[in-house]
Amino acid sequence: MLHTHMQSNENKGDSLKRPLIEKTIETELALADRMAIERTKLSNERTFLSYLRTSLTLLGAGLTIIRLDLLEKLIDLGVVCLAMSPLVLAFAIYRFIYNRNRFNKYFDQVRNI
Repeated sequence: MLHTHMQSNENKGDSLKRPLIEKTIETELALADRMAIERTKLSNERTFLSYLRTSLTLLGAGLTIIRLDLLEKLIDLGVVCLAMSPLVLAFAIYRFIYNRNRFNKYFDQVRNI
């Protein structure tokens, strides 16, 4: 009987520790999940900025090729660069908004689980 009584006390101690451990794990997972969400958002922003930088580079290269007399033979390339610049920018904006909306929709679903 003494042995049974000791087991019940040990089980009570375990049951007190278990919620604390589970709560710690849930907190760590929640923090890890929040950090993953932020990394994903920042990655989307980095990608947008990369496209923006490419668009500006194409714009600058196109204008330079067209304006320099030394590069008269490459004027068609300058026009292509100028035409590609707004297309790359439009694609960047579309991709950024599409991914942001997709991520937000997914994260809202995950939060509701």
